[in-house]
Amino acid sequence: MKIKLQSLMLVAMLAFGNVSQAQGDVIHSDWKALEESPKLIDVSYRVATCDGNEAQIHLHVFNENVSPQEVSFKLHLTDEDGNTGDIEANGIKMDLAEMRNAECGSTDNTDLIFSIPTGINQNKFSVTITYLD
Repeated sequence: MKIKLQSLMLVAMLAFGNVSQAQGDVIHSDWKALEESPKLIDVSYRVATCDGNEAQIHLHVFNENVSPQEVSFKLHLTDEDGNTGDIEANGIKMDLAEMRNAECGSTDNTDLIFSIPTGINQNKFSVTITYLD
């Protein structure tokens, strides 16, 4: 059941994730799911350039739990040249069964938008996640 729900969520994100994309916004990669937390939090990421600015990491966070909760995690980025960098997200509050999504041009969920760490090749890197709580 959990795999079907995750698959359905990913299909919905891919189908509707770029609906609000404005002129000048570039989505460099589709949503990529990361490891699920023991507390049933799903995190996915994509790389986007909004309004011609620097490329950013956008997050999609889904609380599969039946209770509201707060989540903190660290993203570990490694590019093709072996350069590494971390991004830390702390205290993201999630209602039960809530999905939050970063989008270009939106003032909602700005806590889910991060700059790519200095030294990381924005065109080719991988991401892993460590949950901090």
